[in-house]
Amino acid sequence: MQAIVTHLEGFPVERARAACRRASFYGYRGLKTILVRALDLEPLPEVAAPTGSPQESFRFTRSATELLNLDLEITDEPN
Repeated sequence: MQAIVTHLEGFPVERARAACRRASFYGYRGLKTILVRALDLEPLPEVAAPTGSPQESFRFTRSATELLNLDLEITDEPN
């Protein structure tokens, strides 16, 4: 974490913030790559507000039904 902060200090504050926004938007951890390739200078895509149920807006989550229907092995033995 400290290495990222140190690297960000070498860039103007606005570029560092833009790189963090881009990394957050795409769920990407490569801040150094974003800054080296100047991807932080490109605008982020316009995203429409999600429609439908809140569950449809989450990309990588399971529904409550999937989580509650897990077949768990029940034993009396300690772990």
